[in-house]
Amino acid sequence: MGIPSATEILDLLMKAKPRPTSEASRDARGIYGLFEHAGTFRYIGSTLSAAETFYKRIHQRHCTGS
Repeated sequence: MGIPSATEILDLLMKAKPRPTSEASRDARGIYGLFEHAGTFRYIGSTLSAAETFYKRIHQRHCTGS
């Protein structure tokens, strides 16, 4: 299995079961998707540096509006 395409990654994210942001990994990095409260997929993002985990990115950027 090779590196997934952007289309394959988006498809996986859109099919993922939404989970509370409090469950975001505190030690993993990569590409993530955010769903709104009604369960609609709304945003795709990625962590920017080795020091930025999913949890840190979501809670220190998205929740604060930066």
